[in-house]
Amino acid sequence: MLKTQCGILSISAGRGVDNESSNRKPPGTPGSRPADPVTRSGSGGCYCWKMSVTASGRLLALLGQARAQVRRSLSSGAHSEEGSGRLWRTLTYFVALPGVAVSMLNAYLKSREHHERPEFVPYPHLRIRTKPFPWGDGNHTLFHNHHVNPLPTGYEEE
Repeated sequence: MLKTQCGILSISAGRGVDNESSNRKPPGTPGSRPADPVTRSGSGGCYCWKMSVTASGRLLALLGQARAQVRRSLSSGAHSEEGSGRLWRTLTYFVALPGVAVSMLNAYLKSREHHERPEFVPYPHLRIRTKPFPWGDGNHTLFHNHHVNPLPTGYEEE
């Protein structure tokens, strides 16, 4: 949507303006409506929408060209065999692998911290057991961790 001096125009994917504003007749022609109290213009509306549509069309065209150039530069067919391989090898060594290393370091440092488990609150809508689980004693979930997961009656004592 574009805001102009005359009001708001909607533009859909560079196809122009909406049907109502594009089918308007200039004021004074047969079949035109009286002046609108909001825009103070006749059914022809404001002619500044043409400039807005043209400017937005140019902007959309420029953005489309920029996206196409970026896609072409990263596609394998845009480079010679050596240049493409060199680009992706550089991105792998200097972007991807350091990112993985930083993520691993963050996970390791977070795992070393001691986490206290939250106090057990027996909410009636949680941990409902209408029938026992088909494994073990029927009260523990399949991937039960007694440090983290409480039973319906509370945490297990260690």
